[in-house]
Amino acid sequence: MAAWVRSRSNTTKVVVVIIILGFAGLAWWLASPLFLSGPSANQMIDNNGLTLISRGNLTSFNKAHYGMGMIELYEAGNGSLVIYFHNVTIANGPDLLVYVSSKQNFSGIYDQRGNYVSFGSLPATRGNFSMQTASTVPFDIASVVVWCRSFRVLFTYATMT
Repeated sequence: MAAWVRSRSNTTKVVVVIIILGFAGLAWWLASPLFLSGPSANQMIDNNGLTLISRGNLTSFNKAHYGMGMIELYEAGNGSLVIYFHNVTIANGPDLLVYVSSKQNFSGIYDQRGNYVSFGSLPATRGNFSMQTASTVPFDIASVVVWCRSFRVLFTYATMT
């Protein structure tokens, strides 16, 4: 009987350790973007064959959801769109995606994106880089949005003019 109690105690300890490690991993995933900066990039755009459609500056909401720098939107000869991020600094976060949106202005981080087309995951949070999509956009593009899919919050946006 004593051996059964000891083995049950060891099983309980293992389960508790697994649960603690799971919570520690989740806590790291949620909290690390607050104090770790994301990847940086230094890519220069070759705008040969590209037509500048619009540009705008990133907007900050608060210390956790911010962006600085310029965004330019280009159209290629084949109709694809290219977003170029110039000297940007964007708050790091989990699961950040880039969208073009029909919405021009946003009132806060919980504001909705409007009609949008995804350009995919944000490749860097600092520097110069571009993103391209072959998708056509069925609306007039009013803004470029950086959105956290995990928490459904807006990190930053640029109103395109």
